[in-house]
Amino acid sequence: MRYLFILALPLLLAACATARMDVPAGFAHFDKEQSQFLMAAADGFMVRARIAGGGDALAGNLDIALWQKETDGFLTARGYIPATKREVKTGGGMTGTLTEYTILYNGEEHRYAVALFSDGKQLFTVEAGGSAASFEKHRTQVEQAIATLRAE
Repeated sequence: MRYLFILALPLLLAACATARMDVPAGFAHFDKEQSQFLMAAADGFMVRARIAGGGDALAGNLDIALWQKETDGFLTARGYIPATKREVKTGGGMTGTLTEYTILYNGEEHRYAVALFSDGKQLFTVEAGGSAASFEKHRTQVEQAIATLRAE
């Protein structure tokens, strides 16, 4: 039992920090979520932010290019088509990538975006998705929220 605790310690330390962003007007924040930051708009558009790492959990594996390649491979294998990719920054000085994907779901175009950041100790992910129309409606709000991404 003692060894199980020692092995789980890095995961517990990682769980101490939670991703946070400012909540834009028109979004509801699910404040009972402890392991992730989750918010939604009335039209079903969802945004989620999480942190992985801390301690030695991801030591040596915080290269954004590596995670971008893995994310892209995972999503394209499931039918997502990359649409755009660009560099984005947070107010706290982290630089990362934001990639947007499209997919047809029930005959309707949907969009899914993944932003990846690293502060050198942790990997931050922000995911946003919904119908193409709701994505365009909320694009600026999501980008403004990403700019406020931080660990708390």
